[in-house]
Amino acid sequence: MCAENCETHALLYIKDSYPIPISTVCSGCKLCYKICPTDAIEPDLKVIGWTYTASAFNIDLFLGELKPAEARSAVIVNKLMGNLERVIKTKPEKYDIVILDTAPGAHCDVEELINGADLVIPVTEPTRFGKLDLLRIIELIDLLKKEYKAIVNRSSLLGYKEKFLKELEEKSIEILGDIPLDEEIVSSYCQGIPLMDEKSKFDRDGAGYKSFEIIFENLLKWGDFSK
Repeated sequence: MCAENCETHALLYIKDSYPIPISTVCSGCKLCYKICPTDAIEPDLKVIGWTYTASAFNIDLFLGELKPAEARSAVIVNKLMGNLERVIKTKPEKYDIVILDTAPGAHCDVEELINGADLVIPVTEPTRFGKLDLLRIIELIDLLKKEYKAIVNRSSLLGYKEKFLKELEEKSIEILGDIPLDEEIVSSYCQGIPLMDEKSKFDRDGAGYKSFEIIFENLLKWGDFSK
């Protein structure tokens, strides 16, 4: 039963023999633990990654790193969420807003974080692949019954912006804004200085800065964070 239901085929079952776990392809979803009627599989101890904390610009960061060649990123995500929940439980006034940043796609890690979010912001790009990936993640968001609005990154890429935005509108996908390709955004990233930091020297009239300003204003209206 466990082998038949394992999505990553991390269990090899041969008749009249013990099941053989293949730990290198295990995703850590724990489905086998939950459905096995005889408790034939037990968890083991193994280092698969690390978690860190850091602070910058009055923001606390909870970071996770997966060990090379390991596949069970869900375990790292669960650990990070546990660390965050303990802080919120012991110091509920510590954070005004918590941002959960996920890897691309619609896998179990993303589902875990979406399920714990109040609002979801899928980020896409104006390409055919970007659109397909966006539609896929929206299916998951709808399944989890969460409210969402998208952001279109690198919107000036390939000159496809207007057609792409029209396609999103036709599918009733609302956006918070779009971010063009912009040298100041690249400089901000490379220098490790937030583009909109009040002490930064980035051009406040630049296309990149203006796009973030619009997204910020729309985000405030949508989430009513002013309270």
